[in-house]
Amino acid sequence: KMLGDILVESNVMTRDQCDAILKKQRRVDEIDAVEPETPEMPEIPQTSAKDDYFDLTVSEDKMTAFFSINDQSAVSFTLQDIKEYLDEKGIKYGIVDDEKISEYLENKEGLDTPLKVAEGKLPEAGKDASIKYYFDTDPLKIGTVKDGGTIDFKDRGELPQVKKGDLLAEKIPAVEGAAGNDVYGRYLTVSKPKDTALRKGKGTSISEDKLKIYAETDGIPEISAVGKVYVSPRLEVSGGVGLKTGHVEFDGKIDVIGTVQSGYRVRGNSLKAN
Repeated sequence: KMLGDILVESNVMTRDQCDAILKKQRRVDEIDAVEPETPEMPEIPQTSAKDDYFDLTVSEDKMTAFFSINDQSAVSFTLQDIKEYLDEKGIKYGIVDDEKISEYLENKEGLDTPLKVAEGKLPEAGKDASIKYYFDTDPLKIGTVKDGGTIDFKDRGELPQVKKGDLLAEKIPAVEGAAGNDVYGRYLTVSKPKDTALRKGKGTSISEDKLKIYAETDGIPEISAVGKVYVSPRLEVSGGVGLKTGHVEFDGKIDVIGTVQSGYRVRGNSLKAN
């Protein structure tokens, strides 16, 4: 609660005095914008006039309630008696249908076995949004295993290449969860799922619904440090071609900043080495 509300309730000041102070502090609009607090649940009654005849057991997580009749009772009870008792005890949600309660009352021999009279609903967790990539985001391997089990460390796999119009990435939207209820009818909330956004870079386009990214040119698809998906029409190899890069093959322009070490090959439409 706000301090002002506490002071008003304690009769330290009047509501008009409180509003005047808030107005002077220019906090009236701020107070009005605050969402109202969820009203507190009424206190669950602990005793009932029927406690001598009935037993009600609620699980620790408040998700299940079991009802039974004191087998020493010689009093006959009706469906309405049971429903009123549950209401007195605050059981509001997931109560079994009247037919099951009536069957329980009619089965005199089974009265010593508790009836699961109410069951809550567990909250359903949501699912965070995610991004599915349609190209290998980590194509370079340590090496390629050859026949006989040897590893060619110079052959580190092929670089992914795409054509104009290819689908590069797709956003899988978040799925909202669903709140649950315990047998007292209280809400069991779930966390809001995390969202994420597709981010397009150079050489790409994004659909109107912001859920798909397509290549706008032939080239190599990559993801930048900030998560943007882009396509480069040329391949730039920094530090030269060697053990770090392996063989380089690309159907486009290749710029090698450095040297091409002996034993490594570079294949492309054009090659520029500095």
